[in-house]
Amino acid sequence: MAFAAGSGITPVISIIKTTLRTEPKSQFTLVYGNRNKNSIIFKEELEGLKDKFIDRFRIIHILSRERTDAPINSGRIDTNKLSELNKLIDYKNTDEFFICGPEEMIFCARDFLEVAIERSRIHFELFTTPGEESKVKSLKSQIQNPGGRTC
Repeated sequence: MAFAAGSGITPVISIIKTTLRTEPKSQFTLVYGNRNKNSIIFKEELEGLKDKFIDRFRIIHILSRERTDAPINSGRIDTNKLSELNKLIDYKNTDEFFICGPEEMIFCARDFLEVAIERSRIHFELFTTPGEESKVKSLKSQIQNPGGRTC
């Protein structure tokens, strides 16, 4: 399973493709957050994977700036959304979790998942641009003191 937002899909799509192609009995769920349908990166490629692996690959789109038919598909990937998704996702019986996107989403998803599963099953990637270095240092210090942060 993976949680991605925006360009965080870039490393995640490789994980998805590799998993589906090399582990024929695996299933993969992607929760992918974007502003709207037009901002979905790799949209056609993801739809192609969904069609090719119809019984094994599922995408749940979460759009923050566009109305959707189902409330579960609107908003941001935060603690409330992760709780709502509990209706669709069996977190405890998922082998591995991959998270990539904005730092706030990464830490929020990680903290949410750690309540139910072992930390060793949660994998995430942080990346920064030159101006964000101090922000990341601050977030890393909060990792050591997670009680001081809310999602």
